[in-house]
Amino acid sequence: MEEFGLSQIEMGRIFSAFLLGYALFQVPSGALADHYGARRILSLTAWFWFIITVLQTVVGWGLFIRPQLPR
Repeated sequence: MEEFGLSQIEMGRIFSAFLLGYALFQVPSGALADHYGARRILSLTAWFWFIITVLQTVVGWGLFIRPQLPR
């Protein structure tokens, strides 16, 4: 909290946002796991997580930035 200058109220909001997002995805994830199987859904989730992590790294390299044209 000190490093980012957050108050206890702001930190509570961050924790609540994480908890809300986590809780909201439990129902659809459970339904998909019941329909398609837990192993398949967990595998797809892990691959999705991997792809998003790689894309975050690529964005950090600046490959998606358009060069500015001189005026």
